[in-house]
Amino acid sequence: MGLGLENWLIEYTEFWGDPRQGEVWNRIDDLLSRRWSYGNGKKLKISRAGVDTGDGNLSPQILSYCNARQARGVYAVKGQGGDRIPLVRPSKNARERQLFLVGVDGIKADIMSWLRIDKPGDGYCHFPIGKDEQPINGCTTDFFTMLTAEKRVIRQDKKGFSKYEWIKPSGARNEALDVFVYSRAALRIMSPNDELMLKRLFLSVPWEAKAASETDKGDIDITPQERKKPKNRVNINARARAAALTL
Repeated sequence: MGLGLENWLIEYTEFWGDPRQGEVWNRIDDLLSRRWSYGNGKKLKISRAGVDTGDGNLSPQILSYCNARQARGVYAVKGQGGDRIPLVRPSKNARERQLFLVGVDGIKADIMSWLRIDKPGDGYCHFPIGKDEQPINGCTTDFFTMLTAEKRVIRQDKKGFSKYEWIKPSGARNEALDVFVYSRAALRIMSPNDELMLKRLFLSVPWEAKAASETDKGDIDITPQERKKPKNRVNINARARAAALTL
């Protein structure tokens, strides 16, 4: 994310396999070690990563995996729904050391508002595209369907008070939205005052895109495609915004 929480999706990837086996975790380790290259040659690595503990069945294994990789910025996270839940806070359970609880409802509301923005700037969402608007880096139609799968509705609690809830239709997948939510949470884990940190970072580093002189072996070039074809960016983002506007 950048100034004003303007954000860029680099890549969406799914690893299929049994999380009780080592193969999936080894592939995640490979992903954590990858680097991406800006158009000006600067390198980008994963500074913070959140691993969802899910329904709790694999919590001990996930906590063990994350605790062993704290130096690499890997943390276990768990979503909590409800109003006025803090964006991120550490668990008070002694058995859940280094587990961060994430207020998902507020972040989802932010994301849906960002998807409605149609001009680059604060909160604008950039998605990678290839030639002729072909999806790349996992940004397929299925990705945008998952990103906008949940709907915000108003319900009454037992005392008759109205409250907002996020509802996922039966059988729908929402992994892309979960990833976006926990990416936002990872930024807060990295710095309690994340917006100030971003301001200092982006004002102190020249991020203007220039021709990369050389890309290290194994690096991935993430030069923004929209610099070459601006109108394509608007078209690809419209897929997500069109769904968000229906909320």
